[in-house]
Amino acid sequence: MKLNIQNFFFIYIFTFLAYTFSIFSYSFFQQEEKRAEVIYKNLNTSIKELSYNLSKTLTNKDELLKKRALFERLVANDDFLKGILIFNDNKLLVSTIAYTNKIDTSKKIKYDSYYEKIKNIDYLSTNIRFFENNKPNNLLLIYLLNFRTLN
Repeated sequence: MKLNIQNFFFIYIFTFLAYTFSIFSYSFFQQEEKRAEVIYKNLNTSIKELSYNLSKTLTNKDELLKKRALFERLVANDDFLKGILIFNDNKLLVSTIAYTNKIDTSKKIKYDSYYEKIKNIDYLSTNIRFFENNKPNNLLLIYLLNFRTLN
């Protein structure tokens, strides 16, 4: 094959475009990963803060109904939250959405990146520990996630 100016220019432009595309692709995926990390850490902090506040203010399970407006406000202000559920064992105590399904909290999968994590998980959960009549009590606080709004 004879390399003339036209072929050289074509190869040069193609190489330049491929290199530019690969740089932009790499930076795009890095940016997506950082964005997913910020979102995940923000939601994780939010659920931990809510659990802490509830554990400090609750004296019995009946007070959860008084806090329903707080839960509704949290869901309304966060685009990535679909709902908040609070369980006592397997009994649903408070829900911000009409939810009838059971949540399988037994499977724990490790993901390599935050982007994979937020694309594949359906909920975040933590415990609410409080004392009722000097007896320790545990409730399960679950954030149902809505990452379809991510894209």
